[in-house]
Amino acid sequence: MTAELPARISALVDPRACFTQLQRRTGPDWRRDVIRVVRHPQGIGVDPAPLLREASLDRLRESLAPVARRGAEDLLKLILSGSLFHGLDAQLIESDLVLARSIQEVLDSFGPGVEYFTNHGHAEDGEEAQFLVTGFHFNSLAVTLYDICLIAVDSDRILVAWRFEDA
Repeated sequence: MTAELPARISALVDPRACFTQLQRRTGPDWRRDVIRVVRHPQGIGVDPAPLLREASLDRLRESLAPVARRGAEDLLKLILSGSLFHGLDAQLIESDLVLARSIQEVLDSFGPGVEYFTNHGHAEDGEEAQFLVTGFHFNSLAVTLYDICLIAVDSDRILVAWRFEDA
């Protein structure tokens, strides 16, 4: 069963570069749920299966790092509105209240104990991590040149949001 994303979030998903899916968890290992979601997508946007054909449980364990809530907000904004190759859009820096509320609505819908993960390299900076920067490193999981993800997990649901770009 796929849960619904707010209309504003769904409208922002670039079908050529983004994938987003909110899904019920099926087991205790959320990484297995991520693999299931990307192998059999029911979400919005580009089909992630061919782009993440080499993703595995081991690669997820090695490549994903935890991020704080504030970082999760920035990552979702970057995935939906940014460009990993061309740099940041000015609107990412400026306040877009409708987008910010939509992102908060999605992340607030998760239960207590929600955890966030990404392959963005600045996650290693902990609470001080800056994700809306022009230069960054990442742990690539896709066959594209660039890929950045945000995965939100609680005991019941999982959000998989991914941006893929080639030069």
